[in-house]
Amino acid sequence: MKLTKKSYERESHSIWRAMYTMQMDTIKKYDCVSKEILKWIHKIGFDPKKIPNARNISRKLIWLTWWSLCDATSPFMTHDDWFSCLINKKFPVTNYIRKHKDILYTPLPDMFHEYFWHMPQMSLDFFANLEYKMARIHQNAISLDLKIKLYDFSWWTIEYWVLMEDWIPKAVWAWLLSSPWDLRDFVDWKFELKRWTLASLISHKPSPHQQHKFLFYFESLQEWDTLLDEYVAFSKKQSKVKEWLPSGRVISDE
Repeated sequence: MKLTKKSYERESHSIWRAMYTMQMDTIKKYDCVSKEILKWIHKIGFDPKKIPNARNISRKLIWLTWWSLCDATSPFMTHDDWFSCLINKKFPVTNYIRKHKDILYTPLPDMFHEYFWHMPQMSLDFFANLEYKMARIHQNAISLDLKIKLYDFSWWTIEYWVLMEDWIPKAVWAWLLSSPWDLRDFVDWKFELKRWTLASLISHKPSPHQQHKFLFYFESLQEWDTLLDEYVAFSKKQSKVKEWLPSGRVISDE
């Protein structure tokens, strides 16, 4: 689980600079991002003019939450590859940046997506601990179906939701923060908001290859943790097999 050192040409840095400027201008103008995420965007101290040094960011994460970075094996990793990183408290990141023609939107998780959003997220103990909790459940799960469903839950809840702060939706969604097109649609109220519940989760089929028509919302971060427990319990019941919890206790549907 290495983290490759890579150099970038002037054009790549210019894309980072353009993306950073566009997103920060929108955030400041509309006050549309969760205060916790915005705080950590500033604390991490990104240079607006150039792509971050991956190893420097990794060292900051170690200091903040005892996590570090590693290379992503592909833009969309398998559930086994993804959780094998998380169980070792390593967050996988890509090392390429989008082209100029894709500045407004790309379905691929490039470096701007990884750093501008996921690093503030992983700087918070709540998010880091929840990622590790999901990795432990995945590691101990017997059912392949549960492993895959857990991966869907991890991906969807990290990437596609907003947090209500004083009854106002604030962006916590990674694709919003890394996509100028989506962030502007968000502040213009072009997304439908739906409450994030167990029923909505199990009925929805997420896809990373398309823009979404609606966003789910939580009223608190703790609701995310509660929903994870409900989703795992439901998936185990559907699978009708014995499963091991991280504590080592066995739950049986018999």
